[in-house]
Amino acid sequence: CRPVVIAGLVGAWRMFWWDRFDGSMVRELAVDTEHGEAAWSESRNATIYLPKEERDEIVYVPIADMPDIVGDEAVRAHALWIGAPDEETGDRALRYSRMTLQGRTWSSPSTLALSGSAYTLADGGDGVLHLVYVQPAHSSQSPAGIYSRRSTDGGVSWRAARPLVNSAYFRL
Repeated sequence: CRPVVIAGLVGAWRMFWWDRFDGSMVRELAVDTEHGEAAWSESRNATIYLPKEERDEIVYVPIADMPDIVGDEAVRAHALWIGAPDEETGDRALRYSRMTLQGRTWSSPSTLALSGSAYTLADGGDGVLHLVYVQPAHSSQSPAGIYSRRSTDGGVSWRAARPLVNSAYFRL
């Protein structure tokens, strides 16, 4: 997996990568702007865990692959991935988690779309995150198509999905 680097305006950098034995890893670079010195932190695990019910008990299991990670100008990391197929419908949810600059762990994963197959996330530079994704599931209330969502608070909350293009062909 190719490493992902997030560079911030506050003199901090983050590097994420996938380790085949330990999962998602991270290191931070802090720059002392007054003295012009920089130092990388030790590598640490940055795996995202999903709750799973097993025998009337909740256990937390790591996600199986490196998520797509996008940074914003506040050096927050935003992780997105397509979840496992639903046992009943086969739909694969678009999942999301975030890590603040001071954070050492990811937020509890949330679902941004019950059905997703492709997506992109961009920082608008004004503190607004813009998500565009393909929804292959089709219903009369929510037809297949390309949808957008946005967050004005760094990914803490997301506005409702807005259709951009609807077509039954996106089911394919």
